[in-house]
Amino acid sequence: MDVGLNIIVLIVLYSTLAVTGLLGNIWVLITVSSQLLGCCGSTGHRGRIVKPNTQSSAYIYLLLLSVVDLVSLIPVPMLVADLQENEFIFGIALCKLLWFSEGTNKTLSPMILTALSIDRYIAVCKPALIWMRQTKFAVFVVSICIMASLLFIAPITAHAKIADMEDFNGMVYRKCTLDENLWFDLVHTLTCYVAPLVLIFSVYIVILAKLFRHTRFSTVGRKTSISLSRVVKCSVLVVAFYFICWTPYWTMRIQALANEAEKNVGVSFGNDTSDYEEVLEETGTPVNGIFIMYLMHSLPYAQSAFNWLFYAFLNRNLRNSSGRCGNGVRSVPMTSTIIENGASSASGLTPIWKNLQHMGSQLKTASIDTGNALLKMSPFRTRSRIQSRSSTYLDSTYLDHLVPPPPMMSSSLLDLERRTSALIPRQEPSLISTDPRCKDVTVIAFIIYPAAANSFNVDSLRGQAVCKQLKDTIAKIKENVANRMFEESVRGRVPDPEELLLPAEKVQLKRCILAAKRDSLPPICTHNMLDNANDPVLQALRRVQLFNHDHDRVKVVFHPEFLSSVSPLIGLDYEDFVRGCHLGVFPSYYEPWGYTPGALWSLLLFCMVVDTIY
Repeated sequence: MDVGLNIIVLIVLYSTLAVTGLLGNIWVLITVSSQLLGCCGSTGHRGRIVKPNTQSSAYIYLLLLSVVDLVSLIPVPMLVADLQENEFIFGIALCKLLWFSEGTNKTLSPMILTALSIDRYIAVCKPALIWMRQTKFAVFVVSICIMASLLFIAPITAHAKIADMEDFNGMVYRKCTLDENLWFDLVHTLTCYVAPLVLIFSVYIVILAKLFRHTRFSTVGRKTSISLSRVVKCSVLVVAFYFICWTPYWTMRIQALANEAEKNVGVSFGNDTSDYEEVLEETGTPVNGIFIMYLMHSLPYAQSAFNWLFYAFLNRNLRNSSGRCGNGVRSVPMTSTIIENGASSASGLTPIWKNLQHMGSQLKTASIDTGNALLKMSPFRTRSRIQSRSSTYLDSTYLDHLVPPPPMMSSSLLDLERRTSALIPRQEPSLISTDPRCKDVTVIAFIIYPAAANSFNVDSLRGQAVCKQLKDTIAKIKENVANRMFEESVRGRVPDPEELLLPAEKVQLKRCILAAKRDSLPPICTHNMLDNANDPVLQALRRVQLFNHDHDRVKVVFHPEFLSSVSPLIGLDYEDFVRGCHLGVFPSYYEPWGYTPGALWSLLLFCMVVDTIY
């Protein structure tokens, strides 16, 4: 099967799922809304609306499930365009909308399915718990599900971005990607897949056991019209449909992240691509693998496209409810085929549209104030602008989530709230040079000052490892280029510069360069400070607002311990370090760590001695 046929099959598959889900869920919305708004309501003898009966909870769950399924189908047109163009042609807003819909599908949909299954369990096995099947309780459960899902949807939406990605041929394309984290996905899997699967499976087992005892051992149950075999088939279909739609996706996602984690660990120690080449040789062309991946990814969309069929259309009461509604007529309970022949309540349903509107406005208003709070409370939150300023030299989202720094040991200069006066840069025209030779000069200031620190910053160590990998890669490529130049020269030909660097070596360089890129600011301190709030150096840097911005002409590196040649960060003796600097600044006339200004003059180095550091 060639690439073109693969793309056509995927486009047809995704389009069919989108159309089916759109039509089916719109039918559910119209049908359920008509029950809630019109014919399923009744009035009392004084014209007052009677409180909704216990069966309206299932309507609420089905209504929200249809809305979630419709939201889940929003990314399908963008995915189809991405398949056809092999590139994400939309902006960052639609990229975040895509991942918002993805997060809603993977998070909120399983929670609603679990709530609907538990509602069926209560209707069959615990009919005395009437309050748990009333509208108010259903709306409360829905609000809890929405707020809990935001703990996962908010980080997913915040991490969504458009980035360049390489294919197996070394070509770079713009894709809507997500900075995934293994631990986040593990918790996400346990919360939104494993737990709902166990609950749904357990609920239907209990329901089947209850119905089996009722039809076999009860005198009344022997005369009932309940078909146990039909109930078993429906239950097996519901559980199997959930398992088939979600298991391949979550398995593929966790496996991919685990492989990426192993690959990241190996990156810090070498650059051997033999394993990667062996995998390509064993699997052959990656087209079939990508095709299978898209097929697995379509399974969650299949559930959104056919949920209405399993939970609404197969319900005989919901299909025939329009003929049963009338003035003063008792409404039939809206349940599944499992309990559609059970006893119904004597009270009628009432419209709850105002309640839903009120709850929706409350959630909308609350999301404005609590969205950031939920994101901060989540252990898998994205980095805020303040936190990113104390990040490592590289983007280390995975290691930050894996080993989060303790709050009292953070090296950030902005962990504390700055005073209002600190927001205004100091105006010191005497320190601004008008020499055109200094226009593009950037000064890197190394502050070597012993201070109370706990250990090295994990971000700094990782940055050193990636820099070492880049250096080793360039050294290896340089050796290969020299060998090719020598071979061409021996053959009597002038080496062609375009043929000296192989495509595989370009791919290696691109990987190293992409690994070195980052979105946040570089760190300032190389260690985890014990008391960064009261450290005089950090306080001074806060006061002058030296945060290593791109536009800052002075970059700062604070190393709060003495230099040593065995240090994993700056492996230089103090004399070698001083010789590598253009200028030395010392805070007093006294001997600065073994070197006086006179000693520096003897080393032919400039120095500046002041009494006070501002």
